[in-house]
Amino acid sequence: MIRRFVVTEKALRLAEKENKITVIVDRAATKKQIADEIRRLYGAEVEKVNIF
Repeated sequence: MIRRFVVTEKALRLAEKENKITVIVDRAATKKQIADEIRRLYGAEVEKVNIF
């Protein structure tokens, strides 16, 4: 489901300042599926998922 992490200046700035990560996911993935995958892989609490 998660294909890769985005590593750009903007993505790194968001990670450092706002504790947000940017990932590329399968187009068919829902917000709930993405949140569940992050929780399962990294044990992190997910507050919100934005899809662009």
